[in-house]
Amino acid sequence: KKQTVLINHRTLRWIVASISAIGLTYVAAAEDTSPSPLTLATTVPTAPVVAPEESEPLPAPLPAKDVEVQTEVSEVNEASPTEKTEKERPLQKLLDKPLLVAPKQLLDELFETESAIQLDDDPSSGPQVAQDTATGSEEPNKAVDTVEATSDDDEPTTVPGVTVEGHRPAFDPVLGSGTIFGSLEGAFDAGGSGAYLELGPLKSKAYDNPNRILNNVPGVYLREEDGFGNFPNISLRGADMGRSAKITLMEDGILVAPAPYSAPSAYSFPTIGRMSAVEVFKGSSQIQFGPHSTGGAINFLSTPIPDRKTIYMNFLFGTNNEMRMHTWLGNTMETPDGGRVGWLIEGYFRETDGFRKIGGINYPIQNGQDTGFTKQEPMFKMFWEPGDVDTYQRFEVKTGYTSFQANEGYVGQTMADFNADPYARYSGTRFDNMQTHGARNYLRWIIGDQEVDWMTIAQTVYYNKFHRDWYKLNKIYDGDLASMGTSYGISNVLGDPLGNAAGYGVLNGTQAGVLGVKHNNRDYYSWGYQGVMNLAMQGSKWDHDIQLGLRFNADRIRRFQRQDFYETNSVGGVSGFDAGTWGAAGDRRQTTKATAFWAMDRMSRGKWTLTPGIRVEKMDMRYQRFATENTPQDKTGSLTMTSGGLGLTYKKTENLSFLASINRGVSPPDPKKLTSGLSEEEVIASEFGWRYTNPDRAVVGQLLYFYSHFNDLIVLDNVGSGADPESNEQVGSLYANGLEFTLQYDRGIDKNLDFNNPLFVSATYTDAALLTDTLSHNSESIFAGGQAGARVPYIPEFTITFGAGWHFEKSGFDITGTYCDATYTTASNETFVDGVSTDARYGTTTAYFIWDMSVYYMFNENWKIFGGAQNIFNEKYVITRHPYGPRTGAPAFVYVGVEALY
Repeated sequence: KKQTVLINHRTLRWIVASISAIGLTYVAAAEDTSPSPLTLATTVPTAPVVAPEESEPLPAPLPAKDVEVQTEVSEVNEASPTEKTEKERPLQKLLDKPLLVAPKQLLDELFETESAIQLDDDPSSGPQVAQDTATGSEEPNKAVDTVEATSDDDEPTTVPGVTVEGHRPAFDPVLGSGTIFGSLEGAFDAGGSGAYLELGPLKSKAYDNPNRILNNVPGVYLREEDGFGNFPNISLRGADMGRSAKITLMEDGILVAPAPYSAPSAYSFPTIGRMSAVEVFKGSSQIQFGPHSTGGAINFLSTPIPDRKTIYMNFLFGTNNEMRMHTWLGNTMETPDGGRVGWLIEGYFRETDGFRKIGGINYPIQNGQDTGFTKQEPMFKMFWEPGDVDTYQRFEVKTGYTSFQANEGYVGQTMADFNADPYARYSGTRFDNMQTHGARNYLRWIIGDQEVDWMTIAQTVYYNKFHRDWYKLNKIYDGDLASMGTSYGISNVLGDPLGNAAGYGVLNGTQAGVLGVKHNNRDYYSWGYQGVMNLAMQGSKWDHDIQLGLRFNADRIRRFQRQDFYETNSVGGVSGFDAGTWGAAGDRRQTTKATAFWAMDRMSRGKWTLTPGIRVEKMDMRYQRFATENTPQDKTGSLTMTSGGLGLTYKKTENLSFLASINRGVSPPDPKKLTSGLSEEEVIASEFGWRYTNPDRAVVGQLLYFYSHFNDLIVLDNVGSGADPESNEQVGSLYANGLEFTLQYDRGIDKNLDFNNPLFVSATYTDAALLTDTLSHNSESIFAGGQAGARVPYIPEFTITFGAGWHFEKSGFDITGTYCDATYTTASNETFVDGVSTDARYGTTTAYFIWDMSVYYMFNENWKIFGGAQNIFNEKYVITRHPYGPRTGAPAFVYVGVEALY
C-alpha cells in the first residue's frame, strides 16, 4: 500500500512537470505576458544547518527512529541561456525550415515575430570525439565548409561540415561570451591540444553522465563512484583525479567549483544534461586558466539564447523509474534603436529510483524507498545589445539554481558480497542522504568586436553559493549508546569481514551495535571580477591575436558538522538515538583571496603559428578552527604561483599540420596545508604530434605524444577516512607519458551515398608511474606505501572508445563501444595495507568493455522519438574501491524519449 502511494506520487509529480512545461506557450499567449515559471517537483530538503555566525537556528535533533522526510510538489523558477550570430561560423550552421501550422499562431502571439526552427533530421553522433572532429553534415553528402585562415598568408584550414542540433544561437561565440575555442575549428587551430564537443547530436544517446561524454576525448581518465556521474573523478594526462580537484572547472568561462581555491574537492559538478557543448583544454591551450593547471581545464557551455522564437522539449523515461525533462524557450528581438534583446528560460529535471537495493530486511530508507536521486535546475539568461552606439556593446545576465537530493553514501561491499550481488547495499547505509542547493550568477559587459574594432573587452562580475549536507555512515561500533565498544573503520570491515565479524554484523543488520552517521555540513561561497581583453594586430611580418586577462576572486568554505549515533538491535531495528553536538565533528573556516594576471599572444606568419603565454597568481589564505571542534587555531599564509608555456603549429600541407607545445602547470594547496608548510604542485608537460584533415574524403585524424613530469604532488591524505576527508599532503614525484589517437571518417560523404555513415575511434595509451618513493606514511592515503616504479592509481594503461552511425532522411542508428583496462587503486599496487591488514580500498578495478546503442525516428520537421540502451550486455565490473570498498558501474539502462523543437 505504501509503495502504491509512492508510485502515484511520482507519477503525479511527473505529470505536473510535463503539463507545466508544455503549457508555458498557451499560458503566455493567453495572458500576453512572459511565460510563467516551469513547475518542477522534488523532495523538499530539510532546512540547511549553518554556522552560528550565519545567524540561523539549528534544526531539532533527529528522532530516535528511522527518519522519513515528507515530500511535496514545489514550484521552481526557470532560467535561461545566451549567444548571438550575425555571421555564422562554418562549423555551426543551423537549420531554417518551416514550422508546423498548429502552434504557429500561438507562438507568433507570444514572440511577436515569425518562426522558422525545426529539429535536425540527421544528427550525426560518431565524430563527437575531439577538437578536430567532424560531426556529419546538415544533409547527407553536404559539401565541406572552409574555415578562414587567421592571416592573409595562411592557407585555409578545412574541416568537414557539422550538424548542429536544431536552434541558432543569437551570439557569435568568437566575441567571447563564455567560450574559449568557440567551435570545432577553433579547437583544431589551437596552439595546444584540446577538444570541442557539441552535445546536441548526442541527445538521442541520452548521455547525462559526464563520464560517457568525456570518454570521447583522448587523454582523459575517469573514475565513477555512483554509476550516474554525479560525483566524477577526472584526470587529464596523469594528474591525480580525486574529486576532479586538479581540473579548473568553468561554466560559460566562469569558475564553477564552489570554492576553487579553498576547497576544490567539494563534490559539486555541472549538470552535463543541460549543456550545449564542452571544451577540454590540455597542453599549452590551458595557459590562461587557473588556479589548477596541472590537470587541465574544462569549460561547460550552457544553452545559448536562440536568435529567433524557439521552444525546445525533451522527455525521457527509462528503467529504474528514471524520468528526465529538459525544456527551454527563448527569443531575440530587435529594439527600436536597431539593437537587440534576447532571453531564455530553461528547466532541467531528472529523477531515478537508483539501481542499488538495501539487502536483508526491507528497511525503510531516509527520504524515500529508493537509492536514487532527484535533481532540478532552472536557469535564466538575458542580453541587450544597444543599437545607437558607435562601438558594439553587449550586456548579459545569467542566474541559475540547482537542487540535488540523493540517497547515496560512501560504502561499497566486500568482494564476496560484490560477486554475489554487486547492486546490494547494507542496511547500515539506509540513512545515507545528500542534500545540496546552489546558485550561479553573473553580469557581463562586452565592448568591441575584435573583427571590426580590432579589440574586444569582456568584463564579468560573478557570485556563486553552494550548500551541502551529506548525511552518511562514518563509523561502526559493537557496543551500545552507554558503552560504545570497539570502533571499526568501514574499509577495514569490508576488506576483512571475518577478522572484523562484529563490525560486519552491525553493518549488515545481523548484530546489535551502534552506527555513527555524520552530517558533513558545509557552505561554500565564491565571488569575483574577471576582465579579458582580446587584441588583433597586424605587424610587418607577424599577425598577433593578443589576450590579456585579470581576475580577482574570493572564496570560502565553512564547515559545521556533527555526528549522530543510532543504536541498532540484532535484526537491524533502531532501539536508541543520540544526537551529536554541532561543530564537534568539524567547525572550521577556510578563506582565500586571489589575484591573477595572464597574457597570451597568438603570432601567425605564413604556415607558422607561435603561442607564448604566462600566468601569475597571488593568493592570501586563512585557516581557522574553532573551539567547538578542538583547540582553536587561526593561521594565515600567502603564495605566488607562475605558470606558462609555448605552443607551435606548422601547416605542412593543406591537409597536414604539426603541433608541439611545452608548459608549466601549477596547483595550490588548500589554506590548511599552505599554513602548515605545503607548497604548490608543479608539472612540466610537453606534447607533439600531427593533425590531418581531408574534407574531400571526410576524414579527420590526430596522433599526439605527451609527457608530464609532476613534482610535489598534492593528494587527499585520507580518501575515505572519517578523520579529515578533505586534508592534503605532498607525496613526491611521478611521470605520465603516452599516445593519444583520434580518427573520424564519414563513409556516406566519401562514397557519395544517400545517407551518412560516420565512424570514429578515440584511444589513449598511457605509462604513468612514481619517480620516487611516496612521502606518505598515512595508511589512509591512496598513495601510502608507494615505491618508485609503481603504477599511478586509477590511471589505465589503455582505453578506447569507438562507434559507428547510419543516418538516413528520417531515421538513424548508432552504436558505441568503450574499453578500459584494469587499474591499481592505490600506489602500493597491493591488496594489503603495508602488507599486513586488509583494506577494501586496496586492490584493482576490473577491465570492462561496454556497449551502447541508440535509434531515432523523425515524425516530421519538429518531432522526433528516440530510444536505446546503455551497457546493453549488463556488464558487471568494479569501477572504484574508494571511498569505502568496491562499487560497480551502472547496469543495463533502457530508455525511450521524445524531442520537439518549434
